[in-house]
Amino acid sequence: MGKSSGKLKPSTINNIRLEVGENLLGNIVSTEVLFYVLADVIGMNNTDARFWTFKLDRGDGFGGGEVFTGDTVSKIICERWKAYELDPKQASRFVTNHMKSSRIIKIDKKPYVWEFNGFGTNQRPYIAGFKRGISS
Repeated sequence: MGKSSGKLKPSTINNIRLEVGENLLGNIVSTEVLFYVLADVIGMNNTDARFWTFKLDRGDGFGGGEVFTGDTVSKIICERWKAYELDPKQASRFVTNHMKSSRIIKIDKKPYVWEFNGFGTNQRPYIAGFKRGISS
């Protein structure tokens, strides 16, 4: 078994956070594009644009981001760094302690389930070079 998440160096924690984030991007860019087109180009308010993005993009009731659990995070870490293998409970603790973000929303407890999303919060988009409110 690898180290516990409490004994990791800050640089290791940052590397794991980046790796997990990269792996969780999933369809976040496509949902952001849809949301911003509905909100900024068509002119829907944010609530309606968010509703239709969730409804049209996935239709699974969890919004438009990437849904993940401690087990998902555990697998991502183990695939990249065998020495830092965390079991799902430790991985859940890692997310809770080291991945605080308004883009990561807890949607269930026991087992913990999160959604990596955030476009509905009006944060800057992940789309490189994209600026809100400017349409071509």
